[in-house]
Amino acid sequence: MLGYEPGTKAYRLWDPKRRCIVKSRDVIFDERINPPAKPEPPVDLSEILWDGELEYKGITRVGDNWEDGVANHEHEAPVRASTPDDVAPEHHMNPPENDNLPPEVNPDPPAPIEEPAPAPAPRRARRSELDMLGPPPEVEGPRERRLPARYREEPDLPVGPPIAEVEEDLQDAEMAEIAFTFAAAAHSNPSEPQTFREAMQSPEAKFWTQAIQKEIQSLEDMGTFETVNTLPTGRKAIGSKLVFRIKHNTDGSIERYKARLVAKGFLQMPGIDFDETFAPVVKLTSIRIMCALAVRLKLHFHHLDVDTAFLNSPLQEEIYMRMPEGSGEHEGKIVRLHRSLYGLKQASRVWNELLDTELQKIGYIRIHADFCIYVYREGETILFLAVYVDDMGLLGNNLDAMQSHKRLLNKQFKIKDLGNIKQILGIAIDYNREGQTLHMYQTRYIDESAERYGFADGRTHRTPLASGIKLSKDDCPTTETEKRRMHDYPYQNLIGTLMYAMLATRPDIAFAVGALSKFSSNPGYAHWDQAVHTLRYLVGTKDYGLFFDGNSLDDLSSLILGYTDSDWAGNIDTRRSTGGYVFLMCGAAVSWSSKLQSSPALSSTEAEYMACTRAAQEAIWLRQLLEQLGFKQTKPTSLLGDNQGAIALAKNPGNHPRTKHIALRYHFIRFTISNGHILLNYIPTSDMAADGLTKGLTGDKHLTFLHMLGLKSRPSGSVRIN
Repeated sequence: MLGYEPGTKAYRLWDPKRRCIVKSRDVIFDERINPPAKPEPPVDLSEILWDGELEYKGITRVGDNWEDGVANHEHEAPVRASTPDDVAPEHHMNPPENDNLPPEVNPDPPAPIEEPAPAPAPRRARRSELDMLGPPPEVEGPRERRLPARYREEPDLPVGPPIAEVEEDLQDAEMAEIAFTFAAAAHSNPSEPQTFREAMQSPEAKFWTQAIQKEIQSLEDMGTFETVNTLPTGRKAIGSKLVFRIKHNTDGSIERYKARLVAKGFLQMPGIDFDETFAPVVKLTSIRIMCALAVRLKLHFHHLDVDTAFLNSPLQEEIYMRMPEGSGEHEGKIVRLHRSLYGLKQASRVWNELLDTELQKIGYIRIHADFCIYVYREGETILFLAVYVDDMGLLGNNLDAMQSHKRLLNKQFKIKDLGNIKQILGIAIDYNREGQTLHMYQTRYIDESAERYGFADGRTHRTPLASGIKLSKDDCPTTETEKRRMHDYPYQNLIGTLMYAMLATRPDIAFAVGALSKFSSNPGYAHWDQAVHTLRYLVGTKDYGLFFDGNSLDDLSSLILGYTDSDWAGNIDTRRSTGGYVFLMCGAAVSWSSKLQSSPALSSTEAEYMACTRAAQEAIWLRQLLEQLGFKQTKPTSLLGDNQGAIALAKNPGNHPRTKHIALRYHFIRFTISNGHILLNYIPTSDMAADGLTKGLTGDKHLTFLHMLGLKSRPSGSVRIN
């Protein structure tokens, strides 16, 4: 690969056989083929022209066949390009044994590049040629070679892109989706086959065969594809594969074996095979608010699932696909897709658009505060629908209307009525409608996490971080030896696992996860040790979860209560402060955040003042969400802080010499107070529910912090802390 073609989404490639430059969008990078190690013969660059200009920056030699001629091959067949060693995957934990590799892969490293002998010396390139080629590449020392996971005997821990220094709000929907992806990858069942052949060789082959037949039959019934004899000129068929999953009940028992035909959407070309891809999902904060409203209003709460949801969406683009091994009579054939398929870039978007259209026909209205929350009102009947792709939570005060709407949806889609809510997105829910209580927890998720990383047994801890610990960049590895040693620790995966627990039901580890995430790109052993410490803490408190009590006398016109806090210069690397907030409904947290502030604060008052503004932003959004759900907050939202100076500064612009430098955006808190949306009051630090979001607490203080957040152990659970 020479680079990218300006003005197009195409690669510029050198074809060594035809000895010409090729522009192509259909490129497969083969990381198994190493570049030649022998020195190349000198070439007269004046022979290689492109519209009168020298375009070539380097040559790859294949054999001894050197031919003249240059051509523009914009519409040539796809070219397989090999990548250099330095971009080969290196994120796997252990190199494979040679006898586990496929025959076409050579595990031996290439011969080292030898310096050419002084005599006889080949003709040296002219000075003008050397100038055009630029400086020679830097040759690094030998490095460890690692092969892709598909050539290893044992499955590797999935490694995603570096989380890097997390500067984004950890409660945002984007971060929730990233964390959920990390967590889902980290919890793939090792007994689930990765290929069709593995499935057929496993003891459960009979169940996998039935699952495959059911999947192919459902695709045929939906008219998802039709077989074509030949591909149209200029079109390319993308690949596909069968993915196998074991679905479990809340108690861990096997519910069913599932096979799914998935398209290899990464081979789709933008602008041809797809355009827009974004699709919203319901925010976890919105789900918790729906749970709080359910217990407060004694609403019915049901769980729905759309079977083969993506197959309901017609495709506008012309997409061709090759059927995979194991697909029966369709195996190896080329089909044209008429409906969306899992794995396609646009699959989520077209499904969301179709679902939105059908819900509006029934009478649902999408609210603007969260594009995946729908409201239906008719007389005294009120229904809420929360949508996360094909998972839905339906709440309402009229059971007959809920059943009627299920039937209407079932006419358009295959709806699985799972009855009263028991779990959603891996979060277990114990809902007692008559008692007006609801408990959200992730016991099974934590057990699986601990089992995967090998910490299911052993000691546990009372706090998420060790007492008095200060994490720093000084603990990051600096030498190549140290970095290679840390490379064998699945730090990023563990952080992703912890992050999903934090985003869903465990605000008590928000500060720990935020602090540990900052070192994801280059973690040291001290950081790994504290990440394990956090996991052991979760194991000891695995039955803790958010407990909503609807028997409280919360005023419907003022449902939320907020706390805001900040430390001062707590980050020893940058001396920036960590701000945090938490909002409660029905006695439990529904929204929280722990975030490093964007700039250092000159005083604790300034740090707390900046934290107040971020809390006010969240409070305004929560008020809008509740209002659009039908519960307008006519009274100011109470926001409690423990810094008298910040409260005084928010109410009156005094002490100008010490505050004149504060950025304009942080004065937003004054506007929310003056218009009556926020009521900022003082509370002692001992009663501050956001204290543990800005710093690590000792054992007794941390236990008080748990109770303030509404975290309680479920009655049938146990707490094990050594």
